[in-house]
Amino acid sequence: MEIPKDTDKKQKKLGKMTNQEIVYCLSFSGLVEDITRNIRVDSDYYDDFVQEMYLTLLEYPNDKLNEIFNKNQIKFFTARICLNNWNSKTSPFYCKYKRPLSHVDMNQDLTKLSEKI
Repeated sequence: MEIPKDTDKKQKKLGKMTNQEIVYCLSFSGLVEDITRNIRVDSDYYDDFVQEMYLTLLEYPNDKLNEIFNKNQIKFFTARICLNNWNSKTSPFYCKYKRPLSHVDMNQDLTKLSEKI
């Protein structure tokens, strides 16, 4: 993976990168997109899923993400995050995008509202 050109020289020397720089490297390599295609994410959810996975990586604690990146474990880590988010019914992605909406009976709700008025 290529390190962004605008990375501070001190950070390169220390091996410490920001989450944004790590995610930039991942997006440049297309890793998340490749994993998303390999786990066969439905095309209806593809773009949202990829963006949510990048957001998850951006929100991850910087020290831990740097450690994973520097140990060359970022591919496995990213694949695990993607698989967990796609397959779990308690994942943030599922709760936000895939969970079926509860049935709303508008007539019943309007009747209750009119009774209160």
